Amino acid sequence: MMDHGKSEVDRMQDELEQLRRLAVRAPADPDTRLAFARKLLECRRTEEAILEIRAVIAMVPNHLEARKLLESVRGLQHSGRAGT
Repeated sequence: MMDHGKSEVDRMQDELEQLRRLAVRAPADPDTRLAFARKLLECRRTEEAILEIRAVIAMVPNHLEARKLLESVRGLQHSGRAGT
């Protein structure tokens, strides 16, 4: 059930913290870590997201989705459109 008293920013922070907890509990789960990275990107926490994406690639070197996401983020950084 959705809490209508919370702002969108508060909801995003709650989701981010929930995914952070999941990633801490399952550090070897690349899907959880990638979901956390995507939420970090949504929250414009690019540098943290890159660290998570790189962790996924370290676990699964041929992880195509993680590699594509990292490439996309790097492209946004070079164009100046990524958050920090």
